[in-house]
Amino acid sequence: MLRATVKSLLARKLRLVLTALAIVLGVGFTAGTFVLTDTALKSVDDLFGQVYANTDVVVQAHQAFNPTEGGGGGGGGGQELNPIPERLLPSVRAVPGVRFAEGSVQSFAQIIDPTTGKVIQSGGAPTIGSSWSPDLSPFTLEPGGAAPVGPHEVVVDEGTATGHRLSVGEQIRVVTTSGPGEYTITGFVRFGSSNSLLGASFAIFDLPTAQRLFQRVGSRIRSTGVSGSCGPDCSCSASSPCSSVPSSSSTPSTSW
Repeated sequence: MLRATVKSLLARKLRLVLTALAIVLGVGFTAGTFVLTDTALKSVDDLFGQVYANTDVVVQAHQAFNPTEGGGGGGGGGQELNPIPERLLPSVRAVPGVRFAEGSVQSFAQIIDPTTGKVIQSGGAPTIGSSWSPDLSPFTLEPGGAAPVGPHEVVVDEGTATGHRLSVGEQIRVVTTSGPGEYTITGFVRFGSSNSLLGASFAIFDLPTAQRLFQRVGSRIRSTGVSGSCGPDCSCSASSPCSSVPSSSSTPSTSW
């Protein structure tokens, strides 16, 4: 039987070689897919780990509705959350062990390229507007820049600035839900160790300006970032800061 098998294989050398090659390529592609997937997932995990290194707990409202897959209009397809009252901030800050607690808002914002007059967008990546947080911002301000202050200043992500040759002190147009406006760039930010978040563009304003532009005036914020001394052993669902925040208004999500 063995002799017959060997003789059959030798009689069809081309088929033998092609079959062996197909097996090697199949195994190689499968292994490569797993390696690429794990590498990409680890990179994203590491990136968000860097970004939220100073944030122990995020207090946010219940999900408003389930967005459609893929989103649309450059706004992204992420979770849509109800706003929470800004009056809850003192309650969170009063919890023992809390060092900082700051509110934030986020919405749609499109940066207009001053050279072409067109919206800056990378493929289907979202165009995001956000508020600046002095102590708990997920962004790192680049040297030579300054945080946005007042109704006419904005900070832009480094990826967008580099790709479209924007400079500090330059005036740009930004379109938000409140309409277009002229703003002066005061600095650029990085998202962890990356120039941008997967191609998304960011226009970042101070909190009062962001609340006005994103129609969150009236003590409405999207979430509250908390930095405390209790560390990763805190039980958010059983004690602080959740015990100080009415359960009907918000639900905490930890990001250790």
